[in-house]
Amino acid sequence: MNLTLKNLNGDRILKVDFYERDTAVVARHLIGKVLVRRDGETAIAGIISETEAYYGQDDPASHAYRGKTKRSEIMFLRPGIAYVYFCYGVHYMLNAVTEKTGTAGAVLVRSVIPVAGINLMMINRNISSDSGNLPFSKDKIISESLKLYRIIASGPGRLTQAFNITGRNNGLDLTDFNSGLYILNSRGTEQVFENNNVTVIKSPRIGVSSGKDMHLRFFIDVKKFLNIKEEK
Repeated sequence: MNLTLKNLNGDRILKVDFYERDTAVVARHLIGKVLVRRDGETAIAGIISETEAYYGQDDPASHAYRGKTKRSEIMFLRPGIAYVYFCYGVHYMLNAVTEKTGTAGAVLVRSVIPVAGINLMMINRNISSDSGNLPFSKDKIISESLKLYRIIASGPGRLTQAFNITGRNNGLDLTDFNSGLYILNSRGTEQVFENNNVTVIKSPRIGVSSGKDMHLRFFIDVKKFLNIKEEK
């Protein structure tokens, strides 16, 4: 699935109504969509492979658990807005606001499978390589794709660093192509899921001290998606 700058345009961008739903539903259906960071003729893109849903006052792990605050008020805004916050003074986290305006909700994008702009991602992640550009194309071995996923964007902090997403991007409109940060419907992802027997898995969220019993994490087996056979 080798995406090019031409097919990362805004004709398949997810609209407000996609995000204006139950947060867990949005988190589940963001799996397989394509996150794009674009600056003029430069674009970075990855297939979303892991998300987590966060609600409002009924969710003790949510920033909106205690209601609307200066930090959490963005979770009550119009769905489809980017909520980017600094976590533990270490890295940024990218979320998409969900639910109807006035109801708190957001989906954390935890990881993506890199598919375009990989050299730039590696630069952003301060990773050096003598392998050159390594997109997911038929002339490159699949194991390289798995390696790239693991080192570039297999976690929310790595993802934002690879995509150069910072607090400056907080409040961007993910439904607007001109924002330079948006999410697209993917072409062919569903077929890959079916061909490789890939299903979306649901589990408790990671790294939360409260709400541990809430199964609001959604992810896929990346090896299955890339059709990598287990060694015997």
